[in-house]
Amino acid sequence: MQLNKKERVTWSGNFRPPLRNAEISPRPIQEKVPIWIGVGGTPESAVRAGRFGVGMALAILGGDPLRFKPLVDLYRKAGMEAGHSPEVLKVGVTGHSFIAETTQ
Repeated sequence: MQLNKKERVTWSGNFRPPLRNAEISPRPIQEKVPIWIGVGGTPESAVRAGRFGVGMALAILGGDPLRFKPLVDLYRKAGMEAGHSPEVLKVGVTGHSFIAETTQ
């Protein structure tokens, strides 16, 4: 997210090696690099994505997709409470399917 604000960043965290004077090159055409957080089912992940105002990609690997609606509701509520407009709170859904010419 810092690379959306500055051309170069130095950063360290817990889950990857540090970045030292890192850049995205070439810079994206759009104003900001689109960032999505993958959510597999925890409410905390959905709320985190909403607070950051980034896209939420739901990984639906089985079961009824309607069971993920509460996560979308939490995501949108957290995003709105953090001051993000509904237009930036995007939801993507991933899943598995099999497509063939016949049902056989």
